[in-house]
Amino acid sequence: MKIFSNPGIAIIFVSLLVQTLVLPLYKRADALQEADRKKQQEMKRWVDHIKKTFKKDERFMMLSEYYRQNDYEPVMALRGSLPLLLQVPFFIAAYHYLSSLELLKGTSFLMIKDLGSPDALLTLNLAGTSVSINLLPILMTAINLVSGAIYTRGFSLKEKLQLYITALVFLVLLYTSPAGLVFYWTLNNLFSLIKNIVMKLLRLPAVTEDKEEKKESREKRRLQNALFLTAALSLTFLCGMWIPGAAVSDSPLEFLIRGHFVDPLLFVFESFAIAGGIFLLWFGLFYLLADDRKKHLFPAAMTIMLFCGLVQMFLFSRRLGNMSNIMVYDFEPQSSVRICLLNLAVLITAAAVTIFLLHRFPVFVQRAMGILLVGMIAISAFNLVKAEKTINANDYVKDDAAYTEAYPSYTLSKNGRNVIVIMLDRALGGYVPYIMEEFPEIKKAFDGFTYYPNTYSYGACTLTGGPALYGGYDFNPFVLEEDMEHLQEKLDASIRFLPYNFSKAGFDCNVFDPPDYADLSGTGLQGFFEGIENTHAYDTGGVFKSPEQALEDYEYLHKWSEHNYIRHSIYLLVPNVLRSILYDNGNYLSQDRVRQDQTLSDEVRSMELVSGMAEISEGNEDNLFVYTNLAAHSYAELQLPGFTFEDDVDNSGLIDEWNSSLTADGAMPIDDMTDKDRFKSYCANVAALREVGKWMDRLREQGVYDNTRIILTADHGFYVFAFPQMIYEGGTSFEQFNPLFMVKDFGADTFETSERLMSNADTCAIAMEGIIEKPVNPLNGQSARITPPETDGVIQVSDDREYGELKKRLYEFHDDVRDPENWTVEFSD
Repeated sequence: MKIFSNPGIAIIFVSLLVQTLVLPLYKRADALQEADRKKQQEMKRWVDHIKKTFKKDERFMMLSEYYRQNDYEPVMALRGSLPLLLQVPFFIAAYHYLSSLELLKGTSFLMIKDLGSPDALLTLNLAGTSVSINLLPILMTAINLVSGAIYTRGFSLKEKLQLYITALVFLVLLYTSPAGLVFYWTLNNLFSLIKNIVMKLLRLPAVTEDKEEKKESREKRRLQNALFLTAALSLTFLCGMWIPGAAVSDSPLEFLIRGHFVDPLLFVFESFAIAGGIFLLWFGLFYLLADDRKKHLFPAAMTIMLFCGLVQMFLFSRRLGNMSNIMVYDFEPQSSVRICLLNLAVLITAAAVTIFLLHRFPVFVQRAMGILLVGMIAISAFNLVKAEKTINANDYVKDDAAYTEAYPSYTLSKNGRNVIVIMLDRALGGYVPYIMEEFPEIKKAFDGFTYYPNTYSYGACTLTGGPALYGGYDFNPFVLEEDMEHLQEKLDASIRFLPYNFSKAGFDCNVFDPPDYADLSGTGLQGFFEGIENTHAYDTGGVFKSPEQALEDYEYLHKWSEHNYIRHSIYLLVPNVLRSILYDNGNYLSQDRVRQDQTLSDEVRSMELVSGMAEISEGNEDNLFVYTNLAAHSYAELQLPGFTFEDDVDNSGLIDEWNSSLTADGAMPIDDMTDKDRFKSYCANVAALREVGKWMDRLREQGVYDNTRIILTADHGFYVFAFPQMIYEGGTSFEQFNPLFMVKDFGADTFETSERLMSNADTCAIAMEGIIEKPVNPLNGQSARITPPETDGVIQVSDDREYGELKKRLYEFHDDVRDPENWTVEFSD
């Protein structure tokens, strides 16, 4: 999100903001330093006397006793260095960030020509040689020395030298640094100078203290400290461990960086360390240095943050959509004004209840937080162990060479029968005629295919829509739900169904990227198909690539994972009204821009490599190849007019013209595609079908197209509300049940469209037609149903994502899936 037009203005704003925020910290540090100085001055006469009179152990014992009598600890002398020590972390952060910031390079501001290089404001000609002098570091040092002179009025020579030497050290360190960094630090010194003038010359006290104020009881202080520590630890585990750990544990393999293997738990621990730095270190520092009268505000504020964050996470952070491995959503979650107002009302209520409980029952609150903390630690540990077990059970993902060098292969024969099933996850059937109209070359590549626009899926997600696709009608979700005790066994059997039956028919079988509902724990991918002859399985994960590309992707994903794990946690905990600002189109307020098309480009590139892995045989062997790809699932904006992958996509001024020209004869009317989310979904489908088209052309060149039966389908559609006629009055869209379904039979050579009612569950029947007469269920060896069951013409589907609950979100339709008049909704409580 760009707020300022020039980085120089942004530097001024950030400097003022940071210095304003830490001003109370500096004031408190100054007050402690002043108190320590006064104490030392009061004791100086006797301390000097003891040092002069006694030696060695006697001197040490006498000084210790004298300090004890005056309630003074020698370690308190460190408080005199607090103002200096406080600068160190801010300097390190500024140096790390601004010294290599690409945004500054080549940018001018005022008299500075390039904020990304030393300022070189003064150039001298000495003996014919041009010498550049950087004035900003000198100005910074001058301001620092003046500020130090004002600040150290009345200080000892030793204390003055400490500040002056520090100023000179900064001059040496920053003299050749980028002007943007020196400008920022100069502004900080200028702010410090103003602060010192106000506080010293005008003699305003650094901290006003009421000496008559009654000291808090030791018991109350102990409870206050316990509240702060428990809240800080809870927020650390919530943001740093629980939230990112839960996201990773849901699907650990999707969060891996492959080709240069990196365990995603590394980023979880990094986010935990960052959270600890925020809530334990920085908040703890503020708490320790806070005025005693204001100390109680810190545990109260952090307790409110914790409980409001938990309310936000459990009530307003569910079903936000699919997310990439760098915590970027397919569609940016949106909140209506009504939801935002409701959200604020709930959070205000939660805060009020927390304040009441803190006031009336602080001990109860502290113990409740302690129980919460133990629960968070236990859940976090469970999630991490679960994720690591899944990764270790699939240890092939750690083999970098498997993704960059040792590519697998599969065979297609020129004289035998080849059957290819390609599942494009979430591909929308309704887009096909528009894509074919817009790209004649894609339509040409699909010569021989029959397109079935009137196709339905039993489910609206892979878990419920996929099993029937891979295993036929015996595996439709309503049948699977009848026996919940053996649900996972049936889900696994659906994936084994095609290779099990084709291998018995003498086919060589290859399965690439089976769906993620397969239970691979304890077996791994190869073990999953153990016992099925001539069957091989591989996981490309959308990541097959060259070693150079693997390194480039590793650097990109590693950087964004480090950034986004903790930022996504905070995103889930802030009020809805702030989420869009924090999310920043997936950039999470980073000055770098995330590649929205990273996952899509990975999947397209992987499909390109997979299509090239076929070994062509001159013989008459029969082959089955089953492949799952997520390109159509990976929504991203591509560059018009050619829908190309670009680092910086800018379709302003192009998308309106493109949208007005989007037509297709005989297709469902399409809505305004300038909508960002719709356009992204269309781009993903274009990229997926274009790459499949290139694959088909390659099969022609290899001489195996005519003798290959190809089924191109999807497990489900998605509700992007692109087709108005499919939007139901209840606010949903039947697009989610309308997947892509296209079939090319042996010898077919013309593109056709059929209005016949089909299901993606027909995949197995079409694949086996004329090859396997009596397929069997691999789970029990009994005859399998691959044709539609007898019904009264009414078909039931569900968009619930959990088995056991499908009929709570039940839809029924007949004849044409695209006509909302044919649909009824049968929701139950």
